[in-house]
Amino acid sequence: MTDTEFARKIYCFVLNINDNGDANISGIIEIINTLNSREQEVLNLYYRQNQSYKESAMILGVSSQTVRNILLKVKLKLRHQSRLKYISLKKKIVHKIH
Repeated sequence: MTDTEFARKIYCFVLNINDNGDANISGIIEIINTLNSREQEVLNLYYRQNQSYKESAMILGVSSQTVRNILLKVKLKLRHQSRLKYISLKKKIVHKIH
């Protein structure tokens, strides 16, 4: 999977919408790089490698609930106003998320 495809998946995950061409690919990659290594690893396993919670958990040596919790934490982090502005090319989408 390319970085562009990965970034589009993260865009859809964070905003709970389909990608309609508004995803700011470079901005998304940039904010993913601000996450800690474990959070990045979970995103990569689940979204880039299409591993299930259970498969990701086995690879990481944690429970599937832990993987789920990490993904939820990442979603909250990426939806924070300080990072959200980097996700979309259209500012009006950013203001709809609260």
